[in-house]
Formats: sequence, structure tokens, C-alpha cells
Amino acid sequence: MKIKYKQIIITFIIIVLSVVPISYFIANQREKERLDSILKRSTFETRLMAGTALNILLVNGGDLRNTKLDLKDSSTRTLSSFRQGPGITAISSHSIIMQKK
Repeated sequence: MKIKYKQIIITFIIIVLSVVPISYFIANQREKERLDSILKRSTFETRLMAGTALNILLVNGGDLRNTKLDLKDSSTRTLSSFRQGPGITAISSHSIIMQKK
């Protein structure tokens, strides 16, 4: 092989070896940031739903039958609004949190 071809091959190998680790690092950082944002959003949604459940229970005076019906209605409205919003739904963020543990 001529020296020119060897130089081209060596240069190509050096370029590939320098680019691959950088792109791998960037991909890992983006994944971590995305999981953190999903975790924060799902924590907010969970606290919102827990607060709603407590308020409904207090408004109904501790009557569990009426509270159960109101919570079903409230949760269907809340989940439908989460699904319509931008980003990941509450259900998929819940499954990602379960996978993260």
C-alpha cells in the first residue's frame, strides 16, 4: 500500500474513534435529562391527584361511596387532559418511573 492510502485510512480511523465517544456521551446526557423531566412531571401530577383525592374526600364528609364515584370522574377528566397536553402522558411517565426503580 502506498503511504498516501495509509494516511487516509489512519486519519479516517482517528476521526471515527474521536466522534463515537462524544456522540455516545451526548446521547446519555439527553436520556438522563429526559428521565429527570419525566420524573419531575410525574411527581407533580401525582401530588396534584393526591391533593384532589383528599379534597374530594373532605368535601364528601368521609363518605367513601360518593368519594369513589367522584374520584373516578375526576381521574378520567384529569387523565384525558394529560393525554391532550404536550409531552408524555401520565401513564407512560408512570411506567418509566417503575422501570427506573
